[in-house]
Amino acid sequence: MTTGLFCSDLQDALSTDGITDPLVPTWLPVGFSQESCDESVTPQVSSYPAAYKNGDREITIQIFAYCDGAGAIETYEKLPGGHTSYTVNGAIHQITINTDGSVVALWNTNNCECSILANVTETEMKQIIDSIYRG
Repeated sequence: MTTGLFCSDLQDALSTDGITDPLVPTWLPVGFSQESCDESVTPQVSSYPAAYKNGDREITIQIFAYCDGAGAIETYEKLPGGHTSYTVNGAIHQITINTDGSVVALWNTNNCECSILANVTETEMKQIIDSIYRG
């Protein structure tokens, strides 16, 4: 097991590990820069957390890649009416606004669970999601 490896770029870390699905945004709101990017690998799952900051605003991206054909779990606990479904490139993204005003986007691919937690507007979150698929 390897834990706590620093990565200089989230997409590079995913690509190096053979994850080719589009998962990483290519656009973030003006002023955000990468604060951290890590990688934790076990035989069952690899975790890729990355944080981006702009003053006191933060965007956290978390990707869990499951090994050996173990697919991502496709259920998220939500309150009724507490989320918006936003479909881009065939992927359904669930967008929720937390009580603290932060916005969360959750989605799955064949073997990855992905989330973005951000101090941004819902419109900005949709722009972030759109950028994943524009490359």
